[in-house]
Amino acid sequence: MPQKEKKVIISAASGFIGQNLSRHLTMRGYTVIGLSRSAKNNLAACDYYSAQSWLQHIDGAYAVIHLAGENVAGGRWRESVKKRLIDSRVQTTRALCDAILSAKKKPTQVILASAIGIYGDRGNETLDEQSAPGKGFLAELGEQWESASSALQKTKVNRTLFRIGVVLGNDGGFVEKLKLLMKLGLGGPPGNGNQYMSWVHLADVLSSFQFALDKNISGIYNLTAPNPVTASELFAAWGKALHRPVFLPAPAFALKMVFGQMADEVLLASARVIPKSLLKAKFNFQYPLIESAFESIVTEDKN
Repeated sequence: MPQKEKKVIISAASGFIGQNLSRHLTMRGYTVIGLSRSAKNNLAACDYYSAQSWLQHIDGAYAVIHLAGENVAGGRWRESVKKRLIDSRVQTTRALCDAILSAKKKPTQVILASAIGIYGDRGNETLDEQSAPGKGFLAELGEQWESASSALQKTKVNRTLFRIGVVLGNDGGFVEKLKLLMKLGLGGPPGNGNQYMSWVHLADVLSSFQFALDKNISGIYNLTAPNPVTASELFAAWGKALHRPVFLPAPAFALKMVFGQMADEVLLASARVIPKSLLKAKFNFQYPLIESAFESIVTEDKN
């Protein structure tokens, strides 16, 4: 099938990754249909909780990329927030799978976002796709999220799960938070800075999704750079790229007071994740090192 005839459906297409991925795949010949919760800026409206709504878009598509899910780092995890975090991932994925199962012409491939939070807080342990899930809310969320698409394994649809790390790129995500912290004079690592942060450059995220589509790969893949760093190393690399000093660390007790459980599982947790399966599949990372990743981001921002 010629590339231009391959229709790819992307949910959360107005988000940080979705917007950039839509542009990336369009430039490489795919026909992209972006979805959003409401119709806007050439995006089609989709109720992600409704299989019927999904079906209107996916029937006859070559591939579906599901990125939707509420931000886990948006603030304290009250019970109502936890429910939204779960439902926005688990229930929407189930609705998508129900739609695929009932579609007359099923997509060839479904690529689903997951997250390295499934590994929990693991200290210095090196983690790959064969590592067991960890403990805590995010780990449980990750297991539910991935299990929600298990019905696809009984079909001929290729199911690809990307466990995404901390995405670094301009105009959104973690870098926008870093810029804000710098402006507030709070640009230091959280806690003691010894926790591992498994990061990935936005360019490699986009290339990974394209790689999955081009190669029609299936299975579970850690989407992180091959060289994870500690929080202290990450913030030092950011300061070096900006030619600015790194500020004092943000005390763990203060973060816990403000953010509660979210601080423990997102800001202070350690996950040393390796993209073993992507490397085995011969994917080439453009930015394997944190220093070159931040240098490219700062250079792009100046231009």
